[in-house]
Amino acid sequence: MGHGHVNTGAFAYPCAGAVIARRVILTAAHCALAKADGHRLSSVRVGEYDTSSDPDCANTGFCAPRSVNHAISHVIVHPDYKQGSYHHDIALLVLKTPLNYSVATQPICLQKTRANLVVGKRATIAGWGKISTASIRQPEMTHLDVPLTSWDLCLRNYGSTGALESPNSIEGQWMCAGGEGKDVCQGFGGAPLFIQENGIFSQVQIGIMSFGSDNCGGLPSVFTSVTQFTDWILAT
Repeated sequence: MGHGHVNTGAFAYPCAGAVIARRVILTAAHCALAKADGHRLSSVRVGEYDTSSDPDCANTGFCAPRSVNHAISHVIVHPDYKQGSYHHDIALLVLKTPLNYSVATQPICLQKTRANLVVGKRATIAGWGKISTASIRQPEMTHLDVPLTSWDLCLRNYGSTGALESPNSIEGQWMCAGGEGKDVCQGFGGAPLFIQENGIFSQVQIGIMSFGSDNCGGLPSVFTSVTQFTDWILAT
């Protein structure tokens, strides 16, 4: 998600998202509304893998299409989102023009039920943020394998911070994952948490990175549950 500087035009990419339709990106509400000093959200960079090279090429000599910055038409934040907390931390970015799908740009499927999302199941989070075992953010997209954990674990660690705010009554809108020591840190906001279904070529998004520990590593992170908001996504 590109935040352009109003004076210099330079771009920063503090958050991530997932393509779910030719003109729609799914992300976190706190990312969509973020207002860094002198910057404003204006575009989405699509088809990227290694930010230090363009195009991205494999050792075989094959090169993917160049990444493209797509202008945002408007932002739809969940009407019940509360700034300062992470209630209903979900938003849709509607692009001005439709994406051209390619080998590097494809939509992800959405999980519609939590029936198979049991504690211990492995999931993957992908993005360009910092991970706990690295000193800096890497230019390549990072894929981190994490376990789904019990909600009680996140509740014990974050329940007193105020971020969840009356968590017992709205537990279903969140998921808890990670905590094995190698975890995501800054820069993964809005990134998709997904599982493989029906083989390696079918990825299904189950969560959206919402927030985690400031200490980076050792504690699980909290994800907005996609299944809780599938009806809202489709209706919107």
